[in-house]
Amino acid sequence: MWRAAGVFLFVAMVAGRGHGAEPALRYPLEKELAWARASWPDDLKGLHFHSLAGKLLAWIPASGALTVFLYTDELSCRRATLSRAERPRDGDADPDESSSPAGLQARIIGRSRMEDGERVRDVRLVQVGHLLSQEDSAFTIEAQGAGGKWQEVGGGAGSDAPTVYGALSYVDDRVARWDGAPLDIQPYCAGPVEWLACPAGGERPCPRCEQVGLLLLPLDGLGGHSISYGTRAVTCHDPCPKYPESPAMARVSSLADRTQPWQPRHTPLSQVPSLYRSRDECRRDHPGAR
Repeated sequence: MWRAAGVFLFVAMVAGRGHGAEPALRYPLEKELAWARASWPDDLKGLHFHSLAGKLLAWIPASGALTVFLYTDELSCRRATLSRAERPRDGDADPDESSSPAGLQARIIGRSRMEDGERVRDVRLVQVGHLLSQEDSAFTIEAQGAGGKWQEVGGGAGSDAPTVYGALSYVDDRVARWDGAPLDIQPYCAGPVEWLACPAGGERPCPRCEQVGLLLLPLDGLGGHSISYGTRAVTCHDPCPKYPESPAMARVSSLADRTQPWQPRHTPLSQVPSLYRSRDECRRDHPGAR
């Protein structure tokens, strides 16, 4: 990722391969965004393509943790410990992502209890960054050992898709808010349509891929598109020829792979998933929190 003025741009860095070291190539994000907005002005109107995660990362020193208070529809100004997520070991790291900054995690510690003569507690992790998310069924169990030190002794892995509370829409030095709706961009061939005869008789419509349309879907959502053929009857079903793809298709697909767009939800402040450095400020913005 490239950082400028506290803003992270979601950009894939392409490392040189082969013999000898080659300089990394930077994807021209701003140029491609300007082209996409000019090509699909109505589809992309009001969408944001830059993340504020850099400002949030600045809350935490390179090493250390911070006490914060998290509000979601399930967590009412819940106390948590915010720290930088551990980077993968060198042998596990993806070489194309090795330069990406670590994200943040909020540890939420549950009440301790006695089980089989041991004092244990559950700990949940909330992923904090451009997206605020939590794996609902994922947790760790810690047991209190000698000297009162807590150690991980088990847990459960998440089996379902994580709950995504929103995209980061605002950050200052006291609060971060996730009032953005994250979206997926899915380009598709939009025509034009030509009618071709079948050797055995009849005709069928064949969409060319000279025009490209965009589907904007909720994150991990399902959707589709269709091309209208009007009232003309389809009288045969031979396969259509393989048409060359518009260069715009590859170009916008590359942009979609490198960005995580979002649009504001305009949710009432008292309902926006948020992270605070002060419990009093959290309760002020969310008066229903207990």
